[in-house]
Amino acid sequence: MRRASCAVAQFPPRRTCARPASRRPCLTRLATHPSPQEEPVTTDRGPERRRFLDRLTEPIAERAREKLGQAEDKVRSSIQAEIDAVGASVRARAVQVRPSAIAFASAALLTLFGLALFVTAAVMGLAHVVEPWLAALLVGAALLLVATGFAAWGRSHLPRTPAARITPIPESTHPAEELVHPWDN
Repeated sequence: MRRASCAVAQFPPRRTCARPASRRPCLTRLATHPSPQEEPVTTDRGPERRRFLDRLTEPIAERAREKLGQAEDKVRSSIQAEIDAVGASVRARAVQVRPSAIAFASAALLTLFGLALFVTAAVMGLAHVVEPWLAALLVGAALLLVATGFAAWGRSHLPRTPAARITPIPESTHPAEELVHPWDN
C-alpha cells in the first residue's frame, strides 16, 4: 500500500478538512485520484488497541455466543424432529388408508359405469315407444332435473355461517402524523 503525504499529489488536491490550511498545512488530507493501474491510497491506523474492559467482556461474550448457538441448534433440531414426526405419522396413516381409498375409488368408478348402463337401458326402452333421438332427449332432460334437485337440496343443507369477516386495519397514530403542516390545509 502507498501512503499519501502532503508534499506529493498527482492531481490538483481537494481539501477535506474543516480548518484552514494556514493553521496546519501538513495535517490537511489531500484527496488523490488513483489511476486504474494503481491501487487506491489508504492510511493505516496502526495496531488495533484493546479497550480496558475487553479482558472481562470477551470471555462473557464468547460464552454468550456459544449459548446462543447451542439454543439455536436445539430449536432447529426440535423443529426438524417435529416435522419428521408429523411426516412419519402422515405416511403411516396413508399406508393404512390406501387400501380403503383404492376400494372407494373402484366403487365410485363401477357406480358410474352402472348408472351409464341404466341410462342407456332407459333410452333403449323408451325408443320402442318413441323415436330414438326423442328417447335420448327425454332421458337427458330427466337426468338434468334430478341433478338440479340434488344440487338444490345440497345447497339448502349448507351451514348458515356468515362470509369471512374482513376487519379493517386501524390507521397508524404516529405522533409525527398528527403535526399540522401549512401545505396540508
